[in-house]
Amino acid sequence: MIDKVLLKKRFLRALFNYEKEAIIQRKMAQDLLKALSFKDFYSRVLEIGAGTGLFTRKFVRSYRFDLYLASDLLPACSLFFKELPVYFLALDGESPPFKAESFSLIVSNATFQWFLKPQESFLAFERLLIPEGILAFTSFGPETMKELGPKEKPAGLLKIEEILSLKPPGFDILETQIVKRVLYFENSREALKHIRNTGAMGYLKSCWSLPEIKKWSQKYETLRTEKGLPLTFESILVVWRKKA
Repeated sequence: MIDKVLLKKRFLRALFNYEKEAIIQRKMAQDLLKALSFKDFYSRVLEIGAGTGLFTRKFVRSYRFDLYLASDLLPACSLFFKELPVYFLALDGESPPFKAESFSLIVSNATFQWFLKPQESFLAFERLLIPEGILAFTSFGPETMKELGPKEKPAGLLKIEEILSLKPPGFDILETQIVKRVLYFENSREALKHIRNTGAMGYLKSCWSLPEIKKWSQKYETLRTEKGLPLTFESILVVWRKKA
C-alpha cells in the first residue's frame, strides 16, 4: 500500500530538481499533448498531478480553453503556476471535490500509478465529465524500473489490460499506447540519483541500507551495455470519451 504522507515528503524533497531529471515524463507529456490534438478547444479542464507544470505549460501554448484548474497533492507546487493563465488547487486527485459534469477534459501526466483505488477514481472522473468529455492520461507500466527488482517497484504499475479492465462502462476507448524507453547511466549512483530526483522512490517505506545498495549495485553492474547501465520505463497512454 502506498503511503501518501511519505509520498508527499519524498516529492517535496525532489520538487526543485524534478524537471532537470524528468526526461521520460517530458516525453510522456508530449505524447499526451499529441493525443489530444483531435480537438483544439477544451472549455473546462482539470489537470490531476500537475507537479511543476511540465505538461501544463505545453497545453496552454497549444490549446484554447475557458478555464484550466491545475491540481496537485503538494501545496508547494503553486509556485510553478503563478505566471500561467490557470488556477492552482492543492488536492488529492483520486477524489476531486467538484460537482457532476464540471469539466470537458480531465488530464493527467505520469500520476495515476500512485493511486490507491484507481477504479473508484475512474468512476469519479466519469461523473465529473460532461457528455462526450475526455479523460486522457499517461501512467507507468510494470516494466518500469525493472532493474530495481520486483520488490522495489510501486504497486500501482498496472498493465494496460488491467487499466482497461477498470474502465467504467460509460467510457468509450479512443486511444491506447504503450512505449518503452531506456535511459543509460555511467554508474548505479547516478541511476539512483535520477530516481530520487524525480520522486520515483516516494513509495518506499525506508531507504536502502549501505549493504543493500552495495548488493544491488553489484547485480546492476551485470546489466551494463556499451551505452551504460540501463533503466527501463514503460509508459502507457489512454484516452477515453464519456458516452453522450
